[in-house]
Amino acid sequence: MLIIPKDKIVPKLVAINTSLAVVLNFIFKNIFRRQRPFEYMLVDVSGYSFPSAHAMVGVAFYGTLLYLNDRFIKDKKLKIVLDIILWIL
Repeated sequence: MLIIPKDKIVPKLVAINTSLAVVLNFIFKNIFRRQRPFEYMLVDVSGYSFPSAHAMVGVAFYGTLLYLNDRFIKDKKLKIVLDIILWIL
């Protein structure tokens, strides 16, 4: 986010996209209603297990950064390096 030009839409886009992923995750969990596997629980948690909120929010966050990288970064070498780093993350 520090490399991207200071545009007021950038932090808003990241926040909106990540928030949308959280809301969609809640909706999908209530549609699929897959119970957590109780055999291997290390901590006591409630709620449904699918889809994973951590994975969904991570994909939304880093996917947004990939999009912003391709849109705002003009230096081709820097864009490739950042794309590789974001894909790994």
